[in-house]
Amino acid sequence: MRETSLQKLQHGSRLSAAVRGVGGLPMALALPWSRRDAGGMAVFATMSAVAAGLGVWQVQRRQQKVEMIEARRLSLEQAPRQLDEVARDWTPVRLPAGRFLKPSLVGPRGGPARVVGTGASGSGGISAGGLGYYVIAPLEMSDGSVVLVNRGWVPMRFAEQMISRLDDSVNGNACGVVRPDESAGGAQTAPSGNLGEGVWIRVDGGAICSHLGLKQNTLSLGRVVDLVGGETDGPFRRSLEDYVQFPTSPLTHSAYAFTWFSLSAAMAVMTAFRFRRRRRTV
Repeated sequence: MRETSLQKLQHGSRLSAAVRGVGGLPMALALPWSRRDAGGMAVFATMSAVAAGLGVWQVQRRQQKVEMIEARRLSLEQAPRQLDEVARDWTPVRLPAGRFLKPSLVGPRGGPARVVGTGASGSGGISAGGLGYYVIAPLEMSDGSVVLVNRGWVPMRFAEQMISRLDDSVNGNACGVVRPDESAGGAQTAPSGNLGEGVWIRVDGGAICSHLGLKQNTLSLGRVVDLVGGETDGPFRRSLEDYVQFPTSPLTHSAYAFTWFSLSAAMAVMTAFRFRRRRRTV
């Protein structure tokens, strides 16, 4: 039986509606839209979650840094004790009388954040004197034992003159702080220029002791005692306050956390607004 004109018209209308799909869009585009929508939301939600996770991590790092600073401050506030094998890192010690042997240099690097006796300092913890070297010298005591001592920082352009004027003797009144190595993987020697051999990139007490042949009667082998404070016309020494200063402070961690949380919130709001508006147009 042939279709009447009315039946053909109704059949064509149904096909046209099926092809148009939802909201007047072709069905080929309307049907898979929900899958694209879900995929896009998943991507943006993941990015927002990652930013929030980085914010949480910065909060944790801030708390760790606060606890580290407090623990180190409590340790530094102790009365100086006699230097011996059991002296812990970041504890004040009193150096016995003795004499310094030939020094090694560590650098070049910036000086103490606060140069004792001058008050000169620069941004980023680098002193106004620019780059220089730390003077690491073995201290031989009256009983024959030896300990590595950081005598202070000298500007690069005045290194030879300041080192040549150093007194080799210690009267027993000097105070220092026991510090750990900067690298557990071994220090490397660097080109020394006109300063002779013995220039190191890092403060690695073990490598320096081995290089100097200090294996017998060496106190706290591999560790170094920093001389601190006091008026001196030689190398610039750190103050105790310098040891609780970190390149990334708790305040900086807080700023990082705020930035990540703000980015996460902004991405979440933008994602919700964008996909809600698109769904209304579908």
